[in-house]
Amino acid sequence: MELFTWDNKYSLGRSDLDSEHQALFRMAEHLYNAIGQGTSQDELIALFARLTAYARFHFENEEALMRKTGFPDYEQYRREHAAVTAKIALLDGELQAGVARVDTATMEFLQNWLQDHVCGTDIWRSIFKGRKEEAL
Repeated sequence: MELFTWDNKYSLGRSDLDSEHQALFRMAEHLYNAIGQGTSQDELIALFARLTAYARFHFENEEALMRKTGFPDYEQYRREHAAVTAKIALLDGELQAGVARVDTATMEFLQNWLQDHVCGTDIWRSIFKGRKEEAL
C-alpha cells in the first residue's frame, strides 16, 4: 500500500519545485515501506534524518524563490517552514536519543505535513501559471 503517492494535481508547473516535492514523497514512501519490512530502528532513523535534511534543503530553495519572485506572504511561509523545521528537529533529536521511535505516528506526522505543504501551494500555482521558469 502506498501512503505517499505523488499526483500531478500537486504540480506547480515549475520543474525545480515539482521535482523537490516528488523527492520528498519518494523519501517518505521509502521510509514507510521500510517500516513495513521490519527495518531496524537505526536504519529507519537514518532514513528519517535524510528526509529531514532534504526538507531543510527544499525549504531554503523555496524561500529563495519566494524572495526572488516577491512572494506576497513570504514571512508567513518562512515562519511556517521554521515551525515545521523545529518540529522535525525535535523529533529527530528524540529519535537519536532513543526516546522516540520511527513508527506509524511518525508517518502520520509526515503525511499530514507533506499534504499540507504541497496541497497548500495553490497560491504558488497562481503565481507560476503561464510564466516561464527562466523569467523567474
